[in-house]
Amino acid sequence: ILIIMLSLVVFTFRSFGQMGLVFFLTPFLLFGVMGGHLIHGTALSIFSGLGTFALIGVMINNALVFVSTFNQKLQDGFVFNEALQKAAYSRFRPIVLTTITTVAGLFPLILSQGVGAQFLRPTSIAIAYGLLFGMFLTLCFLPSLLVLSNRANQALHKLFKREVPTPEQVEPAVQELTVHF
Repeated sequence: ILIIMLSLVVFTFRSFGQMGLVFFLTPFLLFGVMGGHLIHGTALSIFSGLGTFALIGVMINNALVFVSTFNQKLQDGFVFNEALQKAAYSRFRPIVLTTITTVAGLFPLILSQGVGAQFLRPTSIAIAYGLLFGMFLTLCFLPSLLVLSNRANQALHKLFKREVPTPEQVEPAVQELTVHF
């Protein structure tokens, strides 16, 4: 399944670098998952792991939509910083609202103390707190990674091709537009 996910992301972005940035964020979700379990005094269990797998899917979806919007803004002719800013503005509300509604929907289950809650509570905690942390990762950390990646690509381009490219010229979405057959 992981290979299929990686393939779909590479196919969507047409870039191994952007795929790597999206998947680089996933281990950081564990901070949110473990923090939520610590706050509620709940031990990590197999059900926490199942919630974490579901969380990874949601996080990758949020990151995919963010990077796709960023790439589209670049293809529309915006400069790098403006494209990143417009992508962040346009994705902010949907990401925040989906996070809030999901956490609000899971919160009664997180607080429940019933017999069935012992199985569903760790899953809910993993998803809710991981999603809250993932929202920060998508809206703050991912744009920073895109900037760092762009600067690294510019430096590599300058080193190997001996010319100074603009930030837009090294982005896969813009390079895709300039390929002539």
